[in-house]
Amino acid sequence: MVEVNGRCNASCRFCELSKQPALDDARLAELQARLTRDREAGAHRLRLSGGEPMLERRLTPLVSFARDLGYDTILLETNGTVASLGDYGERLVAAGVTDVLWAVNAPDAERNDAAFRAPGAHEASLAGARALIAAGARVIARTPVTSDSMAWLAEMPGWLRHELPELAESPMRWPQFTC
Repeated sequence: MVEVNGRCNASCRFCELSKQPALDDARLAELQARLTRDREAGAHRLRLSGGEPMLERRLTPLVSFARDLGYDTILLETNGTVASLGDYGERLVAAGVTDVLWAVNAPDAERNDAAFRAPGAHEASLAGARALIAAGARVIARTPVTSDSMAWLAEMPGWLRHELPELAESPMRWPQFTC
């Protein structure tokens, strides 16, 4: 797993953001060197995490670099909100993102926006997931289990089937690392 950055456009109470710096030129070179070493050692799957990796304008070149090295699976962890802006999700998938681990905290705007601590995040996140699916990424939803979310976890599968039936047609090849 490569942590691209340590910043996010949400402020989820449960999140433990790392202290990774932004993806400046030096950090990009450092990550490219690491990806090269890992690929030479036989790695073929890459997991890009953050913070919110999609906040980095150098993410697309990093994904392209990994694809050109021969990584056959590139998984992106994201809350999806930035993927709803323009054609960013489409460009990331074209660059090489194959799979998306999409963080969605609740099945409605009021609770999801409250969990993200960002008004409008629910609709942007849902639009971003749809954009990534439309671009050809395999998307899986991930809902953190917190004291708040315990009240609505049972609602999530039905809500997802209703809002994003495409998820059923988007099987993951990636082993699940979340608990």
